[in-house]
Amino acid sequence: VKRVIQAMQSLVTRHRRHVDTFLPAVCTHAAALASALASRRLSSGADSPIPAVQSRQCALCFDLLARISETAPGYKLLAPNFGRLLESAVYPALCAGAEDEADWEEDEEEYLRRNLPADSDDPTGFNEELYAPRQSAANLLGLLAERGSAGGSAGG
Repeated sequence: VKRVIQAMQSLVTRHRRHVDTFLPAVCTHAAALASALASRRLSSGADSPIPAVQSRQCALCFDLLARISETAPGYKLLAPNFGRLLESAVYPALCAGAEDEADWEEDEEEYLRRNLPADSDDPTGFNEELYAPRQSAANLLGLLAERGSAGGSAGG
């Protein structure tokens, strides 16, 4: 699943004209997977966190949605469904779970580094070293909010 999501990111970034017809399905599936994985992470306990591969998949789904939102057709697809995306996927990813409390107690600085939005040259905040669903969800939220405040006219 991780490789498929990475391939989709590459297609959206490099071969957009070939992907535009499939964007509705890609958006739907990426949002559904991010929602399921974020909800699973939120409902898991500190003693049984979700596997790291599922965290990576969730983060990659948010990164894929961020890449899609950078394009005019992608933003037009995501904008009407922003409320549902926020409620079903972004919000559960941003919520603190039992595992977060334990991580905070262990090392506050490392917890913040892994979970706060990234300040990088990449507008999506994508960072190959970190696969934190919370960070990717926050980056997507920031990107959509910025794009929405600009009237959806940036990029394309």
